[in-house]
Amino acid sequence: MPEYDEEIVVLSWPGKMQHVLFPRFYRIEDTKGNLLAEGSALWILTDSTSRRMVFPEKYGIEVPEEITGMECELPCVVRKEKTEHEVLFTVPYSWCDLNRHMNNTRYYDLAEDTLPFDVHAQTPKEICCEYINEIPYGTQLKVEWIEKDGTWYLSFSSEKTCFRMRIVYTCTDAQKISAISSADSGMPLSSH
Repeated sequence: MPEYDEEIVVLSWPGKMQHVLFPRFYRIEDTKGNLLAEGSALWILTDSTSRRMVFPEKYGIEVPEEITGMECELPCVVRKEKTEHEVLFTVPYSWCDLNRHMNNTRYYDLAEDTLPFDVHAQTPKEICCEYINEIPYGTQLKVEWIEKDGTWYLSFSSEKTCFRMRIVYTCTDAQKISAISSADSGMPLSSH
């Protein structure tokens, strides 16, 4: 991951349109071209009034693809897991975009704010998320989560599931040493 105050280069380009899906690829590099992070997303077009998906060809929309050779895998579906924890959260005005629904960067903020404090000492290794339904301003969400074998599964729902996320974290050498020391002293490695 980038370090604080490090200069980075962010690249983004469209992939080959797949009927109603618009793939997009992202890459973050340091100034020497070394890969720091990469990602992909699948987008759809929606009618701003009906909030329903529209077919791009009906509106003459075509996004020319770019093939760079740096494309990573497209995102997958995040499976629903039975959760053990939950909190309620109401979407505030300051978290909304121009469409009056929760800005997609805030989903990550809410996930990070929800997970136990000791998780934050780790670095995310992989994040996969699935946007299922919009979350308008003022919606009260049930945020549920569980940790299984080092992977965190989160689900945000209102009347129906809106969003799911899977996060895998990495441990630093210092965290591994700390975990071994805690295990040797008989203290729990983590608490929830």
